[in-house]
Amino acid sequence: MTPRNLALVAVLFMAAACDDHILGDPIITDTAGGNLYTSDWAGVQEFFAQRCETCHIEGGSGDFDLTVEITAQLGGGTSNFVDFVVPGNAGGSILWQSVAHSGTALPMPLGASSPLGDVEIKHIEEWINAGAEL
Repeated sequence: MTPRNLALVAVLFMAAACDDHILGDPIITDTAGGNLYTSDWAGVQEFFAQRCETCHIEGGSGDFDLTVEITAQLGGGTSNFVDFVVPGNAGGSILWQSVAHSGTALPMPLGASSPLGDVEIKHIEEWINAGAEL
């Protein structure tokens, strides 16, 4: 490896190690499709639209609409789930347990040909741990 190539690799490693929270909401890359999401409610909704709403929409095979349930639970309405999203506690949230294949929640996406990647899971985790604001 030439010194120039070595320097380029070093710069890329340093850039990857930078804290992306300095400039606001972190941008998360969806490894499945190259889409970008932010770790806020708008980014989570976009993520759901791309990766979950094949099943989890009103009348879908997933039995419930993710956006409706989360909005009801976090907005003070009536939700069919307890602890689906626990603001500030991703590990205690059924949503995170499902996408991370952790805890007792049913692993999602169910029967997917392309499961969620670590970056996608982190996107959900960051939103929940930051307070899961709508």
